[in-house]
Amino acid sequence: MWFEELTELSEVQVSHCLQLNSDVETVTLHTFTDASGDAYGAATYVRYKYKGGTVSTSLVASKT
Repeated sequence: MWFEELTELSEVQVSHCLQLNSDVETVTLHTFTDASGDAYGAATYVRYKYKGGTVSTSLVASKT
């Protein structure tokens, strides 16, 4: 079922651009989660490393 749904991935749209400029060397996603018996939380950040060593991050999504 998961493989069948992959064809729908091309329909996913992001309403804003997360890439800051063309000097990006690497892009990684970092997800942090925590949960208890009463609640949970998750946050995903994108991390850019630019030529020259500069690093920046942006929040992509969060859920509580």
